[in-house]
Amino acid sequence: GGRRVEPHLIELVQDREGKVIFRADKRDCVRCNAGFNGDESPRIPALGEQVMDPITAYQVTSMLQGVVQRGTAAQASSLGYPLAGKTGTTNEYRSAWFMGYSPNLVVGVFIGFDDNRSLGEGETGATGPVPIFMDFMREALKGQPKTEFKAPKNAKFVMVRGVREAFRPGTEPKVVVPTIPTGPQPYGDAWPGGQIGPAPGAPKPPTTAPDISGLY
Repeated sequence: GGRRVEPHLIELVQDREGKVIFRADKRDCVRCNAGFNGDESPRIPALGEQVMDPITAYQVTSMLQGVVQRGTAAQASSLGYPLAGKTGTTNEYRSAWFMGYSPNLVVGVFIGFDDNRSLGEGETGATGPVPIFMDFMREALKGQPKTEFKAPKNAKFVMVRGVREAFRPGTEPKVVVPTIPTGPQPYGDAWPGGQIGPAPGAPKPPTTAPDISGLY
């Protein structure tokens, strides 16, 4: 994760004899001619330049999986494959988007007019693009293994309090809280321990409406 991959339209071209005359993937396969005699297995280097921390890339994917699991693209979870993505809707419903992906395939869906007029009230990324994405992925993933998104080897998973959040070491926000609070405070200072706060008191009785009988 976190590597820049150059998109391409043609993966491989062979002549009539089976000789490869074009290959988009320029990586060298180390020891691809090794035999089954206990020697080191073939190794293919990772594709693309590392441009993002692998853990950060996995965290982004993990959050975008939530869009499919319980968010605006939850209907796509019925495909039964590990998926992630994000819906998008522009102002006044002028266009709708869904950018979704599996571990091996990225698909973008856009709906909109050339003249930028509105699609109509309620036409969002969830109502238009997601069903199109599902129709495509249903065929594209047919017969494919259900590969999970892989976390980096050095990733660690811990349970955190949802209210107080958790930050990677050295990334905590530097918040200075005045001695006498004068406005909204961070959750951790307002409710130590992640508590929700005191229980609300009994509701006030409803006010009695004035007697307007006989009023014309």
